[in-house]
Amino acid sequence: MPKTEVGSIFDDSTIEGQAPLLPDAASREDLLAATILAHADLGRIGERALLGESSSRRPFLVSRLLPYFGPCRAPAGAAGAPLGDRRLSREPLRLESSPGGLAIHRDLHPHSLRLNGQPLDRTATLSDKELKAGAVLEIGDRVALLLHRVARPAAPAPDHGLVGESDAIEALRLRLGQAGGTPWPVLVRGETGTGKELVAQALHRASRRSGPFLAINMASLPAGLAAAELFGARRGAFTQATERRGLVVAAEGGSLFLDEIGDASEELQVLMLRCLETGEVLPVGSEKPVKVDVRWIAATDARLEEAVEKDRFRAALWHRLAGLTIEVPPLRARRDDVPRLLVHFLRHELLALGKSPPPSGDGVEQLFLPPGLARRLTLHSWPGNVRELRNLARGLAVEWRGGSLAAAGILAPQEETEPPEAGLRAPAAPPPAARKPNQLERQEVVAALRDSRFEIKAAAAALGVSRSSLYALLERFGLSPGAAKLDETLIAEALRRSEGDAVAAARSLGVSERALRRRILEREPVKDRHD
Repeated sequence: MPKTEVGSIFDDSTIEGQAPLLPDAASREDLLAATILAHADLGRIGERALLGESSSRRPFLVSRLLPYFGPCRAPAGAAGAPLGDRRLSREPLRLESSPGGLAIHRDLHPHSLRLNGQPLDRTATLSDKELKAGAVLEIGDRVALLLHRVARPAAPAPDHGLVGESDAIEALRLRLGQAGGTPWPVLVRGETGTGKELVAQALHRASRRSGPFLAINMASLPAGLAAAELFGARRGAFTQATERRGLVVAAEGGSLFLDEIGDASEELQVLMLRCLETGEVLPVGSEKPVKVDVRWIAATDARLEEAVEKDRFRAALWHRLAGLTIEVPPLRARRDDVPRLLVHFLRHELLALGKSPPPSGDGVEQLFLPPGLARRLTLHSWPGNVRELRNLARGLAVEWRGGSLAAAGILAPQEETEPPEAGLRAPAAPPPAARKPNQLERQEVVAALRDSRFEIKAAAAALGVSRSSLYALLERFGLSPGAAKLDETLIAEALRRSEGDAVAAARSLGVSERALRRRILEREPVKDRHD
């Protein structure tokens, strides 16, 4: 039986200014492919078979023995293997290209078939649009395949530590390799939860810079300390100021990642622009600039172009940062990666909890990832992207007692006629275990504060520490101590810059909206007495 060539898939576009991340769709989607979403052998989830040209007139056959599947990133010419499950029939399904799509004929195939959740009795046709998005074919209760169009195989790019084998993630890897060889600032764009910081770390690795990778969330920087946090300060430069290097100097020879760059204050934008233009930083309270060699990587899920048009973000800084842009694809644009990522995350979380690995093999009675569940997960819209999927995997790992994920509460009861993404839910997560404050890193504290909208009680609960311990951590990490201890001038300035918007002011100060409103209300009676 002839061997099928398998390999990674990506575009060979070059960087020229604002070159798009993905090549033109017409040049990419040349081959019809089937990717394994559910199989008794978990190691085979994510393997792909290239069925042939989309315009081919010969039928493509799918059975226990055909076609051959293999890892997408295997070397060109590597041998694959058929589905091979002994419970599948040797009688093939027949797939034929039709004008503008693909026809699926069950002929004498004995197993029950579903296409995107709907029973397939005789023949069904997929349109070009459906093939572009990807359609799920369930074969009995043993296998689920994603039928979709892919680019032609090429030599795999370095993985740069990213998990996934979809066309979109391969194009991202190529872009990282191209950008890594340049010294320019990079703007990483993508929806929330797509993994922009992981992409920034991958870019740092691709650049082979010898210095460290340091990250800071701009939304968590209190306005009064932001300049000192980034650019350093001399002792005594302001009240309670201590000598500090600042993150820019600390990242010497490496990369500095600025998440949520759109939340940078006007003052910080001016200082960042100067540093980008001169390669120097001027610590707060100092008259002597310091030369630095730092790769700037910024990230945002906001439309900074609109902020520039409304004068909320400096155009000069925007053009400096956006000269080289990397777009991180949403999870819904890489459907074949969903089961791959789920299995990867589950194995990692089960190992961390000391639980046994999932069952795997041809003799497994009940599949760990049943076809129907694989289909619903694959077709889910994932508004929270990879973060949402990982959180789901964590909840499943906590509740899982062995056997199949179908019994783990991942789906609410529903009729098969409902939309495929309906009913998806994560199992209720248990409260976090108590932790020692010295076990927490700065980034964990910043993330908890941001997720809880800077509500101290909620952030402390999420971190598994007491409120007093969290206050101590805020002081230790130089974060905002809360609205109650903020200077009046800082509050007044934040309100002025936000044009009286308490929500925006609270975010810029790194405090909760409720606490800031309390401070604002406390000021009013005093103001009245002096009138």
